[in-house]
Amino acid sequence: MDVSGEDIDYMSFFFVDIVGLSDPLMSTRTQVNKIKTLNKLISECPTFAKSGRDQMIVLPTGDGMAIGFRKALEKPMLLAKDLHLQLNEYNRDKSENEILGVRIGCNDGHIFLVNDISGNVNFWGPGIILARRVMDLGEAGHILMPSSMAESLLELSDTYREMIHPIHDYEIKHGQKMLLYSVYGENFGNSARPSKGIITETSGNRKKIPRLSEEIMEGLSYKKIELHCVLIKPDSRLIGYRRTCHIRNNTNEPIFVLNEALTIIGKSISDINLRLYDEDSNELKLSGVVSDADEKIFIVKLNQPILPGEGNRLYTVAYEAEEAEKYISETFATGCQDLAVIFEYPADIMIEPRLFLIRNREQYAIDKDVMVRSSGKYIVRWKKLHAVRKGDGVRLEW
Repeated sequence: MDVSGEDIDYMSFFFVDIVGLSDPLMSTRTQVNKIKTLNKLISECPTFAKSGRDQMIVLPTGDGMAIGFRKALEKPMLLAKDLHLQLNEYNRDKSENEILGVRIGCNDGHIFLVNDISGNVNFWGPGIILARRVMDLGEAGHILMPSSMAESLLELSDTYREMIHPIHDYEIKHGQKMLLYSVYGENFGNSARPSKGIITETSGNRKKIPRLSEEIMEGLSYKKIELHCVLIKPDSRLIGYRRTCHIRNNTNEPIFVLNEALTIIGKSISDINLRLYDEDSNELKLSGVVSDADEKIFIVKLNQPILPGEGNRLYTVAYEAEEAEKYISETFATGCQDLAVIFEYPADIMIEPRLFLIRNREQYAIDKDVMVRSSGKYIVRWKKLHAVRKGDGVRLEW
Protein backbone atom coordinates (compact mmCIF):
# COMPACT_ATOMS: atom_id res chain seq x y z
CA MET A 1 0.00 0.00 0.00
CA ASP A 2 1.38 3.40 -0.95
CA VAL A 3 0.88 5.70 2.04
CA SER A 4 1.55 9.44 1.96
CA GLY A 5 2.41 11.59 4.94
CA GLU A 6 -1.17 12.85 5.06
CA ASP A 7 -2.36 9.27 5.68
CA ILE A 8 -0.30 8.92 8.88
CA ASP A 9 -1.41 10.31 12.23
CA TYR A 10 -0.30 10.09 15.84
CA MET A 11 -3.05 9.31 18.31
CA SER A 12 -3.73 7.91 21.76
CA PHE A 13 -6.05 4.94 21.91
CA PHE A 14 -8.84 3.60 24.12
CA PHE A 15 -9.77 -0.01 23.35
CA VAL A 16 -12.62 -1.65 25.28
CA ASP A 17 -14.55 -4.87 25.06
CA ILE A 18 -17.28 -6.52 27.11
CA VAL A 19 -16.11 -9.39 29.30
CA GLY A 20 -17.97 -12.66 28.78
CA LEU A 21 -20.09 -11.48 25.85
CA SER A 22 -19.36 -14.65 23.87
CA ASP A 23 -20.77 -16.90 26.62
CA PRO A 24 -22.96 -19.44 24.74
CA LEU A 25 -25.43 -19.45 27.65
CA MET A 26 -26.10 -15.72 27.18
CA SER A 27 -29.06 -14.89 24.97
CA THR A 28 -28.58 -12.81 21.83
CA ARG A 29 -30.96 -10.21 23.23
CA THR A 30 -28.83 -9.84 26.37
CA GLN A 31 -25.68 -9.54 24.25
CA VAL A 32 -27.24 -6.81 22.10
CA ASN A 33 -28.49 -4.95 25.18
CA LYS A 34 -25.00 -4.97 26.66
CA ILE A 35 -23.48 -3.57 23.48
CA LYS A 36 -26.13 -0.82 23.33
CA THR A 37 -25.59 -0.03 27.01
CA LEU A 38 -21.81 0.25 26.57
CA ASN A 39 -22.27 2.63 23.63
CA LYS A 40 -24.69 4.76 25.64
CA LEU A 41 -22.49 4.91 28.74
CA ILE A 42 -19.41 5.92 26.73
CA SER A 43 -21.37 8.64 24.92
CA GLU A 44 -22.35 10.06 28.32
CA CYS A 45 -18.82 10.07 29.72
CA PRO A 46 -17.56 13.66 30.18
CA THR A 47 -14.23 12.96 28.44
CA PHE A 48 -16.03 11.64 25.36
CA ALA A 49 -18.85 14.19 25.36
CA LYS A 50 -16.45 17.14 25.55
CA SER A 51 -14.17 15.89 22.77
CA GLY A 52 -14.78 17.33 19.34
CA ARG A 53 -15.69 14.77 16.70
CA ASP A 54 -12.90 16.10 14.51
CA GLN A 55 -10.43 15.26 17.28
CA MET A 56 -11.27 11.57 17.56
CA ILE A 57 -12.09 8.52 15.47
CA VAL A 58 -14.52 5.89 16.78
CA LEU A 59 -14.33 2.35 15.43
CA PRO A 60 -16.96 -0.23 16.57
CA THR A 61 -15.51 -3.71 17.08
CA GLY A 62 -18.62 -5.82 17.67
CA ASP A 63 -18.15 -6.51 21.37
CA GLY A 64 -16.71 -3.08 22.12
CA MET A 65 -14.98 -0.20 20.38
CA ALA A 66 -11.68 1.52 19.71
CA ILE A 67 -11.38 5.29 20.00
CA GLY A 68 -8.40 7.26 18.76
CA PHE A 69 -7.79 10.75 20.21
CA ARG A 70 -5.64 13.34 18.45
CA LYS A 71 -3.22 15.40 20.57
CA ALA A 72 -4.69 14.08 23.82
CA LEU A 73 -2.41 11.63 25.59
CA GLU A 74 -4.49 11.67 28.78
CA LYS A 75 -7.93 11.10 27.28
CA PRO A 76 -7.92 7.28 26.97
CA MET A 77 -7.09 6.94 30.66
CA LEU A 78 -9.58 9.63 31.69
CA LEU A 79 -12.29 8.07 29.53
CA ALA A 80 -11.59 4.68 31.15
CA LYS A 81 -12.02 6.24 34.59
CA ASP A 82 -15.24 7.98 33.50
CA LEU A 83 -16.62 4.72 32.13
CA HIS A 84 -15.90 2.82 35.33
CA LEU A 85 -17.73 5.44 37.39
CA GLN A 86 -20.70 5.14 35.02
CA LEU A 87 -20.59 1.34 35.25
CA ASN A 88 -20.61 1.47 39.05
CA GLU A 89 -23.94 3.26 38.93
CA TYR A 90 -25.38 1.11 36.15
CA ASN A 91 -24.46 -2.21 37.79
CA ARG A 92 -25.64 -1.23 41.26
CA ASP A 93 -29.08 -2.91 41.04
CA LYS A 94 -28.48 -5.39 38.20
CA SER A 95 -28.72 -9.17 38.35
CA GLU A 96 -25.58 -11.25 37.76
CA ASN A 97 -26.60 -11.89 34.16
CA GLU A 98 -27.24 -8.21 33.52
CA ILE A 99 -24.03 -6.83 35.05
CA LEU A 100 -21.83 -5.18 32.43
CA GLY A 101 -18.11 -5.82 32.87
CA VAL A 102 -15.39 -4.46 30.61
CA ARG A 103 -11.63 -4.55 30.16
CA ILE A 104 -9.70 -1.65 28.67
CA GLY A 105 -6.35 -1.24 26.95
CA CYS A 106 -4.65 2.10 26.28
CA ASN A 107 -1.66 3.07 24.15
CA ASP A 108 -0.37 5.82 21.91
CA GLY A 109 1.47 5.73 18.62
CA HIS A 110 1.35 6.13 14.87
CA ILE A 111 -1.49 4.78 12.75
CA PHE A 112 -2.49 4.79 9.09
CA LEU A 113 -5.75 6.48 8.18
CA VAL A 114 -7.76 4.61 5.54
CA ASN A 115 -11.27 4.84 4.16
CA ASP A 116 -13.48 1.76 4.47
CA ILE A 117 -15.82 0.52 1.73
CA SER A 118 -18.46 3.06 2.80
CA GLY A 119 -16.03 5.96 2.71
CA ASN A 120 -15.77 6.26 6.50
CA VAL A 121 -12.38 7.03 8.04
CA ASN A 122 -10.79 4.01 9.68
CA PHE A 123 -7.34 3.48 11.23
CA TRP A 124 -4.78 0.75 11.60
CA GLY A 125 -1.21 0.53 12.81
CA PRO A 126 1.14 -0.43 15.64
CA GLY A 127 -0.39 2.03 18.13
CA ILE A 128 -3.89 0.58 18.02
CA ILE A 129 -2.66 -3.01 17.64
CA LEU A 130 -0.71 -2.80 20.89
CA ALA A 131 -3.69 -1.22 22.70
CA ARG A 132 -5.74 -4.26 21.66
CA ARG A 133 -3.08 -6.77 22.74
CA VAL A 134 -2.64 -5.06 26.10
CA MET A 135 -6.42 -5.14 26.59
CA ASP A 136 -6.49 -8.86 25.78
CA LEU A 137 -4.32 -9.53 28.83
CA GLY A 138 -6.89 -7.98 31.11
CA GLU A 139 -9.78 -9.35 33.10
CA ALA A 140 -12.97 -7.65 34.27
CA GLY A 141 -12.24 -4.16 35.53
CA HIS A 142 -8.67 -3.87 34.28
CA ILE A 143 -7.35 -0.68 32.67
CA LEU A 144 -3.94 -1.56 31.24
CA MET A 145 -1.21 0.21 29.27
CA PRO A 146 2.40 -0.41 28.20
CA SER A 147 5.28 1.30 29.97
CA SER A 148 5.91 3.76 27.11
CA MET A 149 2.52 5.42 27.56
CA ALA A 150 2.58 5.11 31.35
CA GLU A 151 5.94 6.85 31.67
CA SER A 152 4.76 9.73 29.46
CA LEU A 153 1.66 10.20 31.61
CA LEU A 154 3.62 10.01 34.86
CA GLU A 155 5.73 12.94 33.68
CA LEU A 156 2.62 15.09 33.24
CA SER A 157 1.13 15.10 36.72
CA ASP A 158 1.91 13.88 40.24
CA THR A 159 -1.78 12.96 40.51
CA TYR A 160 -1.26 10.25 37.92
CA ARG A 161 1.35 8.60 40.16
CA GLU A 162 -1.52 7.66 42.47
CA MET A 163 -3.42 6.08 39.56
CA ILE A 164 -0.82 4.40 37.31
CA HIS A 165 0.99 1.41 38.81
CA PRO A 166 3.65 -0.90 37.32
CA ILE A 167 2.69 -4.52 37.89
CA HIS A 168 4.91 -7.08 36.11
CA ASP A 169 6.51 -8.23 32.85
CA TYR A 170 3.99 -9.82 30.46
CA GLU A 171 4.20 -11.61 27.15
CA ILE A 172 1.79 -10.75 24.33
CA LYS A 173 1.36 -12.08 20.81
CA HIS A 174 4.47 -13.12 18.81
CA GLY A 175 6.53 -13.39 21.99
CA GLN A 176 6.73 -9.63 22.58
CA LYS A 177 7.57 -8.88 26.23
CA MET A 178 6.81 -5.68 28.11
CA LEU A 179 6.45 -4.16 31.54
CA LEU A 180 2.72 -3.62 32.02
CA TYR A 181 1.04 -0.84 34.00
CA SER A 182 -2.42 -0.90 35.57
CA VAL A 183 -4.64 2.13 36.21
CA TYR A 184 -6.76 1.97 39.34
CA GLY A 185 -7.91 3.92 42.34
CA GLU A 186 -11.03 4.45 44.39
CA ASN A 187 -14.05 3.16 42.42
CA PHE A 188 -12.17 2.52 39.17
CA GLY A 189 -9.82 -0.07 37.75
CA ASN A 190 -8.80 -3.46 39.12
CA SER A 191 -5.82 -3.66 41.47
CA ALA A 192 -5.44 -7.44 41.05
CA ARG A 193 -2.64 -8.56 38.75
CA PRO A 194 -3.83 -10.11 35.45
CA SER A 195 -3.07 -13.82 35.43
CA LYS A 196 -2.68 -14.32 31.68
CA GLY A 197 0.74 -13.83 30.06
CA ILE A 198 2.74 -13.13 33.22
CA ILE A 199 6.45 -13.87 32.87
CA THR A 200 8.34 -15.80 35.53
CA GLU A 201 12.01 -16.67 35.74
CA THR A 202 11.29 -20.13 34.34
CA SER A 203 9.06 -19.03 31.43
CA GLY A 204 10.79 -20.09 28.21
CA ASN A 205 14.13 -18.38 27.75
CA ARG A 206 13.26 -15.58 30.17
CA LYS A 207 15.91 -17.03 32.49
CA LYS A 208 18.42 -14.87 30.64
CA ILE A 209 17.19 -11.75 32.49
CA PRO A 210 18.08 -13.00 35.97
CA ARG A 211 21.37 -14.34 34.57
CA LEU A 212 22.05 -10.97 32.97
CA SER A 213 21.30 -9.29 36.28
CA GLU A 214 23.67 -11.63 38.09
CA GLU A 215 26.42 -10.82 35.58
CA ILE A 216 25.85 -7.12 36.19
CA MET A 217 26.04 -7.63 39.95
CA GLU A 218 29.29 -9.56 39.57
CA GLY A 219 30.80 -6.49 37.93
CA LEU A 220 30.03 -4.26 40.91
CA SER A 221 31.75 -3.91 44.25
CA TYR A 222 29.76 -2.66 47.20
CA LYS A 223 31.72 -0.38 49.48
CA LYS A 224 28.86 0.09 51.91
CA ILE A 225 25.23 -0.91 52.41
CA GLU A 226 22.96 1.02 54.77
CA LEU A 227 19.80 -0.76 55.87
CA HIS A 228 17.32 1.61 57.53
CA CYS A 229 14.08 0.13 58.95
CA VAL A 230 11.21 2.05 60.53
CA LEU A 231 8.43 0.40 62.55
CA ILE A 232 5.52 2.44 61.19
CA LYS A 233 2.59 0.52 62.72
CA PRO A 234 3.46 -1.73 65.68
CA ASP A 235 0.08 -3.52 65.68
CA SER A 236 0.34 -4.68 62.05
CA ARG A 237 4.15 -4.79 62.07
CA LEU A 238 4.27 -2.47 59.05
CA ILE A 239 7.93 -1.74 58.32
CA GLY A 240 9.35 0.97 56.10
CA TYR A 241 12.55 -0.23 54.42
CA ARG A 242 15.25 1.91 52.87
CA ARG A 243 18.43 0.26 51.58
CA THR A 244 21.21 2.45 50.16
CA CYS A 245 24.12 0.85 48.32
CA HIS A 246 27.47 2.55 47.62
CA ILE A 247 28.78 0.92 44.45
CA ARG A 248 31.72 0.84 42.04
CA ASN A 249 31.93 -0.48 38.46
CA ASN A 250 34.83 -2.93 38.14
CA THR A 251 34.14 -3.91 34.53
CA ASN A 252 35.43 -2.50 31.24
CA GLU A 253 31.92 -1.54 30.11
CA PRO A 254 29.44 1.09 31.30
CA ILE A 255 26.54 -0.28 33.35
CA PHE A 256 23.10 0.99 32.35
CA VAL A 257 20.83 -1.18 34.50
CA LEU A 258 20.85 -2.73 37.96
CA ASN A 259 18.73 -5.40 39.55
CA GLU A 260 17.03 -5.52 42.93
CA ALA A 261 15.57 -8.73 44.41
CA LEU A 262 12.88 -8.71 47.10
CA THR A 263 11.03 -11.59 48.75
CA ILE A 264 7.54 -10.14 48.25
CA ILE A 265 5.97 -12.68 45.91
CA GLY A 266 2.41 -12.18 47.17
CA LYS A 267 2.59 -8.39 46.82
CA SER A 268 2.32 -6.12 43.79
CA ILE A 269 4.66 -3.18 43.30
CA SER A 270 1.97 -0.68 44.28
CA ASP A 271 1.12 -2.71 47.42
CA ILE A 272 4.59 -2.04 48.81
CA ASN A 273 4.94 1.51 47.43
CA LEU A 274 8.26 0.67 45.78
CA ARG A 275 10.57 3.63 45.03
CA LEU A 276 14.08 3.64 43.61
CA TYR A 277 16.47 6.60 43.64
CA ASP A 278 19.94 7.54 42.44
CA GLU A 279 22.60 9.48 44.37
CA ASP A 280 20.91 12.79 43.48
CA SER A 281 17.55 11.57 44.85
CA ASN A 282 16.16 11.38 41.32
CA GLU A 283 13.70 8.55 40.80
CA LEU A 284 14.88 5.55 38.78
CA LYS A 285 12.59 3.82 36.29
CA LEU A 286 11.73 0.15 36.19
CA SER A 287 12.45 -1.58 32.90
CA GLY A 288 11.36 -5.06 33.93
CA VAL A 289 9.90 -7.23 36.70
CA VAL A 290 10.19 -11.03 36.81
CA SER A 291 9.37 -13.55 39.55
CA ASP A 292 10.22 -17.03 40.65
CA ALA A 293 8.99 -19.11 43.57
CA ASP A 294 10.98 -17.12 46.13
CA GLU A 295 11.43 -13.51 45.04
CA LYS A 296 10.71 -10.70 42.62
CA ILE A 297 13.57 -9.32 40.54
CA PHE A 298 13.32 -5.67 39.50
CA ILE A 299 15.40 -4.50 36.54
CA VAL A 300 16.20 -0.83 37.12
CA LYS A 301 17.27 1.64 34.45
CA LEU A 302 19.91 4.13 35.61
CA ASN A 303 19.54 7.82 34.82
CA GLN A 304 23.28 7.99 34.16
CA PRO A 305 25.42 4.91 33.41
CA ILE A 306 28.11 3.86 35.83
CA LEU A 307 31.32 4.17 33.82
CA PRO A 308 34.22 1.72 34.04
CA GLY A 309 36.18 2.35 37.23
CA GLU A 310 33.61 4.85 38.51
CA GLY A 311 32.92 4.65 42.24
CA ASN A 312 30.99 6.57 44.86
CA ARG A 313 27.72 5.95 43.03
CA LEU A 314 24.61 5.26 45.09
CA TYR A 315 21.24 3.75 44.56
CA THR A 316 18.42 3.42 47.08
CA VAL A 317 15.42 1.10 47.19
CA ALA A 318 12.55 2.03 49.51
CA TYR A 319 9.30 0.17 50.20
CA GLU A 320 6.83 -0.80 52.93
CA ALA A 321 5.74 -4.30 53.95
CA GLU A 322 3.97 -5.96 56.85
CA GLU A 323 5.94 -8.66 58.66
CA ALA A 324 4.26 -11.83 59.94
CA GLU A 325 6.44 -11.91 63.07
CA LYS A 326 8.38 -9.42 65.17
CA TYR A 327 11.59 -9.76 63.26
CA ILE A 328 13.19 -8.78 59.95
CA SER A 329 15.50 -11.01 57.91
CA GLU A 330 17.71 -9.77 55.11
CA THR A 331 20.07 -11.89 53.00
CA PHE A 332 22.65 -10.14 50.82
CA ALA A 333 23.14 -11.19 47.20
CA THR A 334 26.59 -9.60 47.20
CA GLY A 335 29.27 -8.85 49.74
CA CYS A 336 30.22 -5.38 50.95
CA GLN A 337 33.04 -3.76 52.89
CA ASP A 338 30.75 -2.22 55.52
CA LEU A 339 27.15 -2.74 56.58
CA ALA A 340 25.22 -0.31 58.78
CA VAL A 341 21.80 -1.13 60.26
CA ILE A 342 19.43 1.46 61.74
CA PHE A 343 16.05 0.77 63.37
CA GLU A 344 13.47 3.38 64.37
CA TYR A 345 10.39 2.72 66.51
CA PRO A 346 7.85 4.75 68.54
CA ALA A 347 9.06 5.71 72.00
CA ASP A 348 5.75 4.75 73.61
CA ILE A 349 6.24 1.00 73.09
CA MET A 350 8.45 -1.22 75.23
CA ILE A 351 10.74 -3.35 73.06
CA GLU A 352 14.39 -4.36 73.06
CA PRO A 353 15.72 -4.53 69.46
CA ARG A 354 18.51 -7.05 68.84
CA LEU A 355 20.60 -7.63 65.74
CA PHE A 356 22.28 -10.85 64.62
CA LEU A 357 24.66 -11.60 61.76
CA ILE A 358 23.77 -14.88 60.01
CA ARG A 359 26.69 -16.70 58.39
CA ASN A 360 26.82 -20.36 57.38
CA ARG A 361 23.65 -20.97 59.42
CA GLU A 362 25.34 -19.64 62.55
CA GLN A 363 23.96 -16.62 64.40
CA TYR A 364 26.20 -13.94 65.98
CA ALA A 365 24.86 -11.15 68.20
CA ILE A 366 25.95 -7.60 67.23
CA ASP A 367 26.42 -4.91 69.88
CA LYS A 368 24.48 -1.65 69.61
CA ASP A 369 26.56 1.36 68.66
CA VAL A 370 24.17 4.09 69.76
CA MET A 371 20.54 4.52 70.84
CA VAL A 372 18.94 7.96 71.03
CA ARG A 373 15.45 9.35 71.62
CA SER A 374 14.27 12.03 69.20
CA SER A 375 10.83 13.48 68.41
CA GLY A 376 8.85 10.68 70.06
CA LYS A 377 10.87 7.81 68.68
CA TYR A 378 13.95 5.75 69.42
CA ILE A 379 16.72 5.42 66.83
CA VAL A 380 19.04 2.45 67.26
CA ARG A 381 22.23 2.05 65.27
CA TRP A 382 24.51 -0.97 65.30
CA LYS A 383 28.27 -0.95 64.85
CA LYS A 384 29.42 -1.37 61.30
CA LEU A 385 29.76 -4.96 60.20
CA HIS A 386 32.95 -5.32 58.17
CA ALA A 387 33.63 -7.68 55.25
CA VAL A 388 30.08 -8.93 54.81
CA ARG A 389 30.12 -11.90 52.42
CA LYS A 390 27.76 -12.89 49.65
CA GLY A 391 25.05 -15.03 51.23
CA ASP A 392 25.41 -13.47 54.69
CA GLY A 393 22.29 -12.11 56.32
CA VAL A 394 21.04 -10.11 59.26
CA ARG A 395 18.12 -10.77 61.57
CA LEU A 396 16.61 -7.84 63.47
CA GLU A 397 14.30 -8.85 66.35
CA TRP A 398 12.20 -6.68 68.63
